[in-house]
Amino acid sequence: MKIDYLHDSLDRGRQSLVTSWARPLRTPSHTQTMDDLYLAMEDGDIFFVEVNSEAPNLVELMNKAGHLDCAIGSAFAALDYGLERNDLVIAGGEMSSGGIYLLKIEPSSPVSSNLGMEDEPKLGETVANWSPVFDFDLINPSAQGHTQGRAVRDRMYACTGRGEHGAIAEIRYGIQGLIQSAADYMPGIRNIWVLPGSEGTGFFLLCSFPDRSTLCFMSEAGEWEDVSESEFLDMSQTTLAAAVIGEKSVQITPRAINVNLLKEKNLSRNRAQAGDITMLDTGNGGANGDMKELKPMWSRQCASGDLIVAAAIQDAYLVIAVRSGVCIKMTLAIVSLEVDIEVNFLKQIGLHIELQDDPSFVSIIKLDGQFLAVVGTREATIQFYLIDPLNGLIPTLEQSMLRDIETEATMIQRDLFICESSVPVMSVISTQLLCGLRNGTLIMFNATISSGYLQLERKNEIQFGPIPVQVLPHVQREDLALVLAGPELYRFKLTGGEVTVSQIVFEGATIEPALVAVSQVDYFPSPEAYIICATKDQIFMAEIGHSENVCVRRLPLSETPRRLIYYKPLNIFIVAISKAAPMEPVRGSNFESRKRGSSASLCFLNPRT
Repeated sequence: MKIDYLHDSLDRGRQSLVTSWARPLRTPSHTQTMDDLYLAMEDGDIFFVEVNSEAPNLVELMNKAGHLDCAIGSAFAALDYGLERNDLVIAGGEMSSGGIYLLKIEPSSPVSSNLGMEDEPKLGETVANWSPVFDFDLINPSAQGHTQGRAVRDRMYACTGRGEHGAIAEIRYGIQGLIQSAADYMPGIRNIWVLPGSEGTGFFLLCSFPDRSTLCFMSEAGEWEDVSESEFLDMSQTTLAAAVIGEKSVQITPRAINVNLLKEKNLSRNRAQAGDITMLDTGNGGANGDMKELKPMWSRQCASGDLIVAAAIQDAYLVIAVRSGVCIKMTLAIVSLEVDIEVNFLKQIGLHIELQDDPSFVSIIKLDGQFLAVVGTREATIQFYLIDPLNGLIPTLEQSMLRDIETEATMIQRDLFICESSVPVMSVISTQLLCGLRNGTLIMFNATISSGYLQLERKNEIQFGPIPVQVLPHVQREDLALVLAGPELYRFKLTGGEVTVSQIVFEGATIEPALVAVSQVDYFPSPEAYIICATKDQIFMAEIGHSENVCVRRLPLSETPRRLIYYKPLNIFIVAISKAAPMEPVRGSNFESRKRGSSASLCFLNPRT
């Protein structure tokens, strides 16, 4: 019996060859009369064959099991994964990155060449194999504001793959970030917060813009949907801070503190009334404007003329800085959501603290079991206040971000040393405080706290470039922190008394994402592994690896690359590629006898896109 893959391969201009086969391990009861095997084609197609020794036709099933995004050579194996009829296949790749894929095979059916599976093969892990490499180069492409930084960012580019899998591969060493799902979105996002749905069928993403907020929902299937019109929270104002307390979501805007329970079933009711809400739909009219409004469950409005300029939420504690006329007052409160009376959900603790100016940021951190409020000032310092459950905020320490010896130039450029964020990382033997500055510097302090007294010792600093640095706490691990330096994301890990820095390299997109905001998903089965990122006009979810390895970003050519050269003045690659010409039947021969030709050409490629 012959597998009819010839017509499909001819449509692509060449006949694909069988390069390998594998027999997955089955149970003894199955192998008494049955035998399964996979045929791997060089173009990435996988065929599943099921043989029955007692059947009249011998072959019970012959299906196309899927298509792997790699050129398959002799390195190919299959394993029964133990999940009903699912199998795990491993393709080493040939001159390209292979991978470990999960194939979902349907029960036996009549012989067919159709795809016998519910979904395409799911990539579990990348297996790198670029041999042989015809050419490679090591360059430092100019990129978004990094050229003036101290960090060297050379990258290796290589000619990999052949035929439709041909590409220029950007090979780097870091932590892999595999993009799982993405959606186009409105530009201008400043910050994002992940808020879980109360029914556990997905999560809500609250996005803050300069003059408004938006809310979108991501289902378990990875589908994004804009639900801003549902009015779970206040979308008319920018969001300063948001968090989940118990099952309820808390939002702080310049005018109010809002609390609501985000229920997915309310979305279903709204869809029935107003139709589906699609991404990028921001209009207020039409059917969406007639939806039943779901106002916040509780809301505490600011007094007339007052404005919240900064806020932070941690556990049940809330710290807000309010501008009232020319005065800036910072207040500690506790959010109590167990009561049934709306006016009592927010309770102030102690007296307010007078600030000299609007803070650059406000956050709540935890050191040695003690909560502290951290405030960035316009004088390039950070102030620490002990959070006392009875007495409120108690001033503890003020630390300058300037070096011990201040030059005249440093004093003039004091604004560049304003701290934008501060997060601690802790190991068994030490604690360090990471402070991200406006001028692209990250400063590390050794931190100790005893009897309510905090001491900081300046240890080290890293200069990323002329870009603001944002430090984000890890949702579960105290020894980790995420650092957003301009468009790039890094992971800081404290081991013993030393910090190691690893860049997160995103795969799954031909254009390297330039990030503007990041948030972690802290309630998935592997909470530390998923993050939500926003770029200029897109949001996406990515799965983050646990350790450093070789990461690859492919710039597809769909032809075989042979040589490359980097032209620095234009920041482009000039790539020599060979192309297989369509095959034509040889006159006087049968259908399968064909003549193959090839051609060569030059391709101009921007390594940043």
